[in-house]
Amino acid sequence: MQKKFAIKNRRGLTIRGIMEWKWDKYGPLVILSHGLAVTYKQSQVRLVGDALAEAGYTVFRLTATNSIGESDGSLLNFTVSGYIQDIKTVMRYAFEKTGQDYCALMGYSVGAMASYIVAAQDERVKALVLQGPLYDLKAEMSRLIYLPLYKAMGWMWKMSKTANKRFRLGYEFYHDGIRYRPDDYLRKITCPSLVIYGTKELLLQKHDFIELYKRLRCDKKLVKISGAGHTFRSKKRISELAREVLKWLKEVKYENQA
Repeated sequence: MQKKFAIKNRRGLTIRGIMEWKWDKYGPLVILSHGLAVTYKQSQVRLVGDALAEAGYTVFRLTATNSIGESDGSLLNFTVSGYIQDIKTVMRYAFEKTGQDYCALMGYSVGAMASYIVAAQDERVKALVLQGPLYDLKAEMSRLIYLPLYKAMGWMWKMSKTANKRFRLGYEFYHDGIRYRPDDYLRKITCPSLVIYGTKELLLQKHDFIELYKRLRCDKKLVKISGAGHTFRSKKRISELAREVLKWLKEVKYENQA
């Protein structure tokens, strides 16, 4: 079963997404967060969500505000801080909707960064999946673009393959994002954590995924998907991703973590 939701965050912006579940009784919660300039409808997010729901989990897929999808706002105003607050808002809504008081978070790229920050702050997060996670935003942005021009203009072009068009990404994304020192959060995470990425990753640095993994002090696992890139575009790779996530959730007995 599927049901769309629309809820307000504390800034008065509407977060839109979809809730999926299979049985009359809600299963353990999993909240899925997308990457930069994509939405909850992206095949990678959607198909993994479908697989989780089919396996008996109750899944909430959100599109962040100030992203490119149905939620309010513009990418020009997108920030990591805003994404963190959106995930927290959806968590509260999911708890109220299902009557549960714990969840798993799964995030991709910048959504993974927002997810591990939330996990470090909220003990109700009992499992964490980080797929192609953004680790060192400052280093990555310095490598990918010319920062002085980005700052001077106040924005940069960001191509979205999901929408097949360019959007303006505001400088506040960088200015806000570098305030979050990853190691300050990763070392505080206590829930079981899975870090997963593709061997053909080209956008982010694979060694950063390894460094992120090393910083985790919790029960953890590192998985590499052969032949997959940053967005796991093929259904074959996405299916493999979903299988790895489901297998790991069973291994750590997530549903019994409350």
